[in-house]
Amino acid sequence: MPPMAAAVGGAEEVRNVAHYVLSLSNSPHDSVRAQLGKSKFAACAACHGATGKGNPAIGAPNLTDDTGCTAGASRPSSTSSTTARSTRCRRRRGS
Repeated sequence: MPPMAAAVGGAEEVRNVAHYVLSLSNSPHDSVRAQLGKSKFAACAACHGATGKGNPAIGAPNLTDDTGCTAGASRPSSTSSTTARSTRCRRRRGS
């Protein structure tokens, strides 16, 4: 998957999208940031779908479950869409 930060904007926009993704799975999130990130999620939805459930046919993982959680995911990258998954994984693990 290509880095998508440029498609949504800068670091703040990436964080907002991350909170929107967290909201899709009812994970703890900042609701103000989630609202700000909702419109930017369109860039992600092209592959992951409007609900973030993914598209296995093209290798786009479900962003609303723990499938993408790995040990390495605990270090978020502000330059790729792993930020949302990393944030979600850390919060579900309680770290």
